[in-house]
Amino acid sequence: MRDGEGLVTGADLTFSAEVLETRRKKERILAMLLTPLIFIFIAVAVFYNSRIYKEHFKYDKAWIIGRSIAEVEERYGEFYHNAVHYDGASGEAAYYLYQGSSVFGTGLFSDNDVRYYYIKYDENGIVYETYVSLPKGG
Repeated sequence: MRDGEGLVTGADLTFSAEVLETRRKKERILAMLLTPLIFIFIAVAVFYNSRIYKEHFKYDKAWIIGRSIAEVEERYGEFYHNAVHYDGASGEAAYYLYQGSSVFGTGLFSDNDVRYYYIKYDENGIVYETYVSLPKGG
C-alpha cells in the first residue's frame, strides 16, 4: 500500500517479506518431498534394467527347485542349451539369460559374455540346484 505521496510504508515491506518467506518455505518442502521420489524412481529404473533383476526374477528359483525337469520345461519352454535326459540319467539344462553390455553404453565395465541360467537335476529328473554361469566348454 502506498500513502498519498506514493511512498511505500513499513507495513507494505513487512507484508512482502512474509509472503516471500512463506513462498520459500513451500519451495523447500516441495524440494524435500520431490528429491527422495526422484531418487526412488531412478533406483527402480536402474534395478529393473540390471543383471540382478534379469538373473533372479526371470526364472522362479523357489518354484523350480524340487520340481521335475519336465515341469520346468513345460512352464518356461524348450531349453536353450544342453539336451535333457529323460532316461533316468542326471544332468543339467540351461536357459539363455543375457549378453553383457557396458554401463549406459559408455564402454565402462564392459562385459560381452553370454550368461545362462543352469538347472541341475538328479537321476529321477528332480531339480536340486540352479545357478548363473558362462556357457560350458567355451
